[in-house]
Amino acid sequence: MIDFTLTQEQQILQSTARDFAQTEVKPIVRIIDESSDRSIEPWDLCKRVFQKGFDLGFTSLLLPQEYGGMGRKCVDLALVLEEIGAEDVSIASSYFNLTAAMSLFVTRAATSEQQKRILSFVQSGEPHLFSAAESEPNVATSDLFCPIPDPSIGMKTFAQRDGDTYILNGKKSSLVSSFHTPASKLGEKLKERGCSGGL
Repeated sequence: MIDFTLTQEQQILQSTARDFAQTEVKPIVRIIDESSDRSIEPWDLCKRVFQKGFDLGFTSLLLPQEYGGMGRKCVDLALVLEEIGAEDVSIASSYFNLTAAMSLFVTRAATSEQQKRILSFVQSGEPHLFSAAESEPNVATSDLFCPIPDPSIGMKTFAQRDGDTYILNGKKSSLVSSFHTPASKLGEKLKERGCSGGL
């Protein structure tokens, strides 16, 4: 039987996340929810909160210590996300979960040069918000995790080597957290080069 009793360290992490969610996230959510001003950009209000969460280590929980992270377990991130998500699921998932999970992904899939460049933000003290282009037309994001390869489900986008570069081919229906990251510039550059469609 698995013991889900929280360690003292996990209890402290949970309490810290709860306090953070109630004192930092909740007031911003109230402003966004109560405002009728359509020009409000949630990120403009969330930047400061994301910085504080970064300072608390919430975005580097899963990152191994050799990369400057905390080297914690998935259950530790789940504790943090549950507390933040109690106030706002969007902030928990789009900002904190995505960045924490993508940082770990970089350690597992990127070259050592890419790891050094992409993960340099951890030691810099400057937060970095990752983006994700997972959703495709007529494909559920959950299909990405199919344990058995099945060409009728899952992502259709693929990368094809062309000399020293790769050509991405496919369609995306959304780009999570892209409006304030370098990924948002990709769509603009594609249009400048005469590519049709968008991200």
